[in-house]
Amino acid sequence: MRRFLVGTLVTLGLIVLAIALEGGNLLKLFLPSPLLIAFAAPLCAVLAVWDTKAWGKAWKDAFSPAPDERRRAASARLWNFLEKAFYLSGILAFIAGSMIVLTNAGDYAEYFSVDLVAPLWTMAFALVTRILRYRVLTRGD
Repeated sequence: MRRFLVGTLVTLGLIVLAIALEGGNLLKLFLPSPLLIAFAAPLCAVLAVWDTKAWGKAWKDAFSPAPDERRRAASARLWNFLEKAFYLSGILAFIAGSMIVLTNAGDYAEYFSVDLVAPLWTMAFALVTRILRYRVLTRGD
């Protein structure tokens, strides 16, 4: 679990660091509306398909995989679904943001830079779910 947490934090930290090194506005990375679409919408999609018990098992299997092949396969399906939901929510967030940008007059560059925050986070979150699925399938090896 430590390896997962350190790897995830370093990955997300590198994204933030790269943007900071190029002079990007770090506050815009943490605006609530892009994060809401990027993070909460895919989680709600998972809970629309699986119950909280299956969600808990998937987390448990990611850090301490069950010996039962069927249970691991079920957890891997949940992580696979969540990864795809993250990708789709990034597209939805970009489209919604573009609609807002195009209805506002003014400096489009700044608005579009904020519009790209949600797809950035959804790709990062999708990478994390891919790692979790891999941990389930390989029994944490």
